[in-house]
Amino acid sequence: HRVDSLRAILQTSLHDTVRVHVLLKLGSTLQRVDATSAEQFIRGAIALAEKSRFKHGLALGYRKLGNLMRIQARNFEGVQSNQAALRVYQELNDAEGIASVLSNTG
Repeated sequence: HRVDSLRAILQTSLHDTVRVHVLLKLGSTLQRVDATSAEQFIRGAIALAEKSRFKHGLALGYRKLGNLMRIQARNFEGVQSNQAALRVYQELNDAEGIASVLSNTG
């Protein structure tokens, strides 16, 4: 089971950037079956990305949180998360990230 495998990986010693990606993958995997857990994993990834100054992970985390909020019809929070992702992608001059956020926001 994919979720169990990802949870097992989290129990190992990982570099922060890898841990952020695993947390985000867990959040994406769970977003349609357990939104509460998905949000916890994504918010955990965002916090770790901020702490470790992993800007790409931070932007991706905000983007995934925005997607989750949209799925849950929490539109205002989704817009806020996408705006946060957009700001980070702009700091990074990441044209692909910017385009992805803009395509998700309408």
